[in-house]
Amino acid sequence: MAVPEPAPEMARNDHRGAVAAGRHFMALRDHAVTYQDERHLAPMCSPESRWCEGAVAVYKRWRLSSDDPQRTMSTTVLGTRAGPHEDGVTWTVELDVERFETVTHEDVQTGAVTLEAAAPLVMTVYLELRREDDGRWVVLAHSWG
Repeated sequence: MAVPEPAPEMARNDHRGAVAAGRHFMALRDHAVTYQDERHLAPMCSPESRWCEGAVAVYKRWRLSSDDPQRTMSTTVLGTRAGPHEDGVTWTVELDVERFETVTHEDVQTGAVTLEAAAPLVMTVYLELRREDDGRWVVLAHSWG
């Protein structure tokens, strides 16, 4: 699968740009988990984001380790809300999502493969995004509920 491309709306510093950035971040996260490759997600993470720092480190460990099981993640955005902060460059974006995740374990001695598939999880993802001077959107904070 190709790396998700940014939507043209991400060039905007408004509601549509913030929502597009949030959707793109989630697509990059799915890509990072599924392909165990954090390198495309990391540039969208602000150094100020503790969540991003931890997630990128985990995804990098998965990429560099042959012992970790294979994972897939697929997120469907069901609804969106966004509002600007007073500074005009920071936005809070809420994404109602359905996330499906699988984990595949392979026993290297026996060759047995076990697939774990969790029931789809419906939740709201909360992102705080900032539009940088160079036009990039970065994630400052990430949480869900």
